[in-house]
Amino acid sequence: MSELIFEEPPKPNPGGGRPVGASPIGRFLAALREHPGRWARFPQAHDGRGLLSRKVTDINRGNRYGVQAGEFEATSRKVGDSFYLYAKYVGGES
Repeated sequence: MSELIFEEPPKPNPGGGRPVGASPIGRFLAALREHPGRWARFPQAHDGRGLLSRKVTDINRGNRYGVQAGEFEATSRKVGDSFYLYAKYVGGES
């Protein structure tokens, strides 16, 4: 039998995952904070909607990329044969 280690779990990382700006999408979102209310397209296209849909949900819910829920609006659109992530900074609690 394994040894039991009793301890409280650490507090969750706000925004989940890596710190703000530590991934390409995180850097994209961090840059959008300088342009509130303006939609922008993430430059890299996605081949399918499934994974992109998850990224949109994570941004809107504040689950990843170092963002908080309600800080951004994100959506996806098909352009030609590819899918793109669109987002805008709408603000957050100070």
